[in-house]
Amino acid sequence: MAQEGHRTRVREAGLVTVTTGLPGDAELAQRSARIRLPGWLAGGDLQGFGQTLGWRMSPTNPAGREWDIRLDERVKRKPGRLVEVNRLATRSNADKTGVYSRLNRLPREATLFEDVNYAHVQSELNRLGQQRPDDLAALMYRVTLATGTAAPDQLAEIVRQVLRDFLLPVLPDAAAYLVEIDLALGRRYGLVRLLHQAQDDETMFLRPSAGRAGEPLFNSARWLFSDTSLGLDAYLAPLFLALAPWAWAAPAKRPGGVVIYTFGCLAAGRRSEASELLQLFFPEGMPQSGPKPQISPADIHAALNWWTEALDHLFTEVTDPAQYVGNDAQYSVKENFEALLSVEQVFRNVQSLSAQARDNHVRRTLLFDTLDMLEGLRKPDFAKMCELAYAQRVLDEVTSLLSPEAGRALLPHAKQAVAALQQLQNGFFAPSRLKGGGLRVLNKNGNGERVMSLEAAAGAYLRVLRNGGHAFGGRAAPADGILLMAHDGGIPIDLPDLAYLYLLHLLAHPQVLRRRATRGHAGGISL
Repeated sequence: MAQEGHRTRVREAGLVTVTTGLPGDAELAQRSARIRLPGWLAGGDLQGFGQTLGWRMSPTNPAGREWDIRLDERVKRKPGRLVEVNRLATRSNADKTGVYSRLNRLPREATLFEDVNYAHVQSELNRLGQQRPDDLAALMYRVTLATGTAAPDQLAEIVRQVLRDFLLPVLPDAAAYLVEIDLALGRRYGLVRLLHQAQDDETMFLRPSAGRAGEPLFNSARWLFSDTSLGLDAYLAPLFLALAPWAWAAPAKRPGGVVIYTFGCLAAGRRSEASELLQLFFPEGMPQSGPKPQISPADIHAALNWWTEALDHLFTEVTDPAQYVGNDAQYSVKENFEALLSVEQVFRNVQSLSAQARDNHVRRTLLFDTLDMLEGLRKPDFAKMCELAYAQRVLDEVTSLLSPEAGRALLPHAKQAVAALQQLQNGFFAPSRLKGGGLRVLNKNGNGERVMSLEAAAGAYLRVLRNGGHAFGGRAAPADGILLMAHDGGIPIDLPDLAYLYLLHLLAHPQVLRRRATRGHAGGISL
């Protein structure tokens, strides 16, 4: 995956990524962040603690109260390997115990599983097997439950049995993969939370704070982003839902990693009829699953590898303290904290949006929320992302960065979203307002009229709907009422997948999150 250098523009074939003025790899390898650390961390072994985060540390004063920090992967100009994926077994070697040895690299402390009620787990496995013997959803729930709760010394055998005895008989091209999560990733996130809390409580630099009984000492925003410690749920789910409502994999979370069972083909992710009573009350959504995409085990393998490599680059970008400094080199934990929260919410929104095939109202709301967050993280703005020409250029760029195999698994929803944006333009119907291939609307000051292209009108119409989340009317622009009146209100079902398109673009170009160093940077932790 190419990393753009300083003052580089990617413009070939009309592509859109611009990194002009953002720091390149060489500059970031030299840039450091000055961070004050509590002296009691890791029993006072701050250098050893830093090594577990992949940090290179230099003390800036004799007392070692403040440190200049650089990421090891930045200095080496190599991937951080914070996350990586490996295929364990397929039909050809499923019975060989040695191919599962990589599972032994995961944390093996038995205490991690001492609270598991194995009698209850076995009862649940038996119940589902008896009640829904031919149901693929029930089967995958059973195998992921068994995998996620297996004692460390039994994990490899459980995965082998699942693949050989349960999946391959019904899914001949099934495979088992392992995504490994380096401990450094969770610790980088955890330290940001700790320092953010310490910024408000100076005594935490001298001694740990006294937390409430039964709660962790460092609880700041703990439940707002916990996926980097267990499961990477928000970050991997959009991959597994890339062809929703068709499904092609099921993950089982483990400390230190995720076991992924791929089907080697697509399976229907939902039934045409409601399977639960509450589904009778969903707003009208996708009426059917649509044509079944054609993907192969090789396509799935390529998509898994591309996505995991992209995540690895993304995590380096958002966890590099040097990204959040001014020209004075002081680290702003507040900005780092907010960036981590925002990025995770983008992924979680796309996860929910992709899973909600039955509820187009929820999908549309999540689209608007996602575009707002992406605008806050990077450019362009909301309106630009709703323009057909821009969306098409983004799609072309992402397509150029994917292999044909990965593209077959990852691109269908992105293509459908761009086609839906074109379809949205066709909803402007009012003859009194259509003129010369555009739409007549009031000027911004309300005096006179102008003709807006249908492309711009579609983007403006989506902005009106987004703002309607706070009630329609109010301080509406003069053109807003005309936009609402002149459109038939039909929102294509695939339009919310614009959020997925721009998530793919962020994964393909995580360097757009890089920040310029600015003088007088506020909010850092200093002596």
